[in-house]
Amino acid sequence: MVIRCQHCGKEFKQYGDVSPVLQEQIKAFRRTQNAPFWQWIGLQLIIGFIISALITGFHETHNTKKYLESPEYKDVYCVKYEKSYSLMYIIDIRDDSIFFADNNYTTKYESDVKKLHRPEYYDSEATYVFSHTELKDMYYVEKLILTIWRNLPYSKEFLPIEDDDDEDDYYYDDEDEDDEEEDFENEEEDDTLLLTLQSNIGAP
Repeated sequence: MVIRCQHCGKEFKQYGDVSPVLQEQIKAFRRTQNAPFWQWIGLQLIIGFIISALITGFHETHNTKKYLESPEYKDVYCVKYEKSYSLMYIIDIRDDSIFFADNNYTTKYESDVKKLHRPEYYDSEATYVFSHTELKDMYYVEKLILTIWRNLPYSKEFLPIEDDDDEDDYYYDDEDEDDEEEDFENEEEDDTLLLTLQSNIGAP
């Protein structure tokens, strides 16, 4: 801090260089220059947001471990792939076998994964079966399961989904459709080859 006299222009770089009278005046001036109240509110809001996020994260981690120990029908699992996130949910439990319905969609961001929780986005025919031990390994060892939710409400958002577009945040997993198209093309090739052979056999 530099103190400059408005009359003579002399500068005082040290607080102790000015007279005791000026020191009292400087203290009085500082008391009138406190930070605006709205700045304190903004700081409190930021601190409150950080604390809330930490509490939410701790609560979700605690619940995830609890739900992992005692799976229930319709528990929703957030799973991580190499570069994306998706969901699967429990559709049946038989002894130590836990059946999951796969979600047809993935998203780039973990924060958006709940938006995939809509009934029409799941494929009840594409099911996975895991044992209790396998699920624990996926959570504690492989880190593939990130979060488990219970009684998660369905999302009310419709996703702006496009196929095979790197700029989009959501992707449709169409591997099964590609396999079906490939099988169909192979069948057409087989039919064409069979007709060719029949024609050659019947030729004089």
